[in-house]
Amino acid sequence: MISPHTPAGTKVVCIDASANGKYMRAIWIGGLGGLQERAVYTVKAIYRTRRAISGFGVLLHEIERDGGQGWAIDRFRYVDLPSCLVDALNAQPAKDKAEAFAD
Repeated sequence: MISPHTPAGTKVVCIDASANGKYMRAIWIGGLGGLQERAVYTVKAIYRTRRAISGFGVLLHEIERDGGQGWAIDRFRYVDLPSCLVDALNAQPAKDKAEAFAD
């Protein structure tokens, strides 16, 4: 899931375009508006909504849904990991650091 703090312009990929309603508190009659799994989209805005179980929805530049509603942020993942996660993944493990200081 993408963060509710995701800035506009961020590239995301849809990981779930099923219409089973598992991300929403209320049934949405308007369909998914052409949302496709594995397709890359650009975040237009993140907003609070009571309709999504996560409490947040995302609007996309590439497609608009009937009624101006977006999709639950749970349906998306980042195309590129945020730099803070990349830094954490590339960090030297604590055990190796301790051994380096033992010499």
